[in-house]
Amino acid sequence: NGTVIGFKYFDCKDVKAIRVKTRGYFNGCFEVRTSLDGECLGKIPVGYTNFWVESTADVNIPDGIQALYLKFVGDGSGDFLSFEML
Repeated sequence: NGTVIGFKYFDCKDVKAIRVKTRGYFNGCFEVRTSLDGECLGKIPVGYTNFWVESTADVNIPDGIQALYLKFVGDGSGDFLSFEML
């Protein structure tokens, strides 16, 4: 709970959703932000699984050069493989 994964920087244009690929024994969500203490722009639900699964949430990332922060809120532990902006 509270782990933050940060990526810098992306030239965002018309980003309407984010998809993550995860597996593990955790339950919660990733809060999507463009700054560490910024507004939550969307929540990607994740749950228990032994297999890599993709989860997607609608977000509204502002156009322009942006950082991307995914903050896990929940319990347990898991693996994060990748993300995709859609």
